[in-house]
Amino acid sequence: MLSVTPTDMEMCGSGQTQSLHLTCRPSTAGIIEVFALEIGKMNHGRKMPIAHVVISESTKIVNDSYKFRLTHTGSVSGATANLDLSLNSLVDEDAGEYYCYVSYLADVLGEEHATQLVTLHSKGVLLFLLECQF
Repeated sequence: MLSVTPTDMEMCGSGQTQSLHLTCRPSTAGIIEVFALEIGKMNHGRKMPIAHVVISESTKIVNDSYKFRLTHTGSVSGATANLDLSLNSLVDEDAGEYYCYVSYLADVLGEEHATQLVTLHSKGVLLFLLECQF
């Protein structure tokens, strides 16, 4: 349902993470129709949407702080739906817990929720400071 790569960001040195890729798709068997998909980030236990796509509409970026660092595709059509985001120009604050939300109709109305933690890889403090100097 939610796929995030990588799950460990490196912000310093030659192996610096360039982008974060998030994919949200329904995974419940027997879906007749998907209504909406949303990807966001958890902030102190609250959902903070980044982007969503609803039936018969294009993907909308709903959090302006990501607008210029994000490429996206998404669609909802019948039982088929996807929302794909690529976050570029990463900053330390991009680490955290991301979520995917799906609303759909199967035998009954249903919802799916999934989360994935993205960690900030940290080396020893002294080494970290030396590698990150400009």
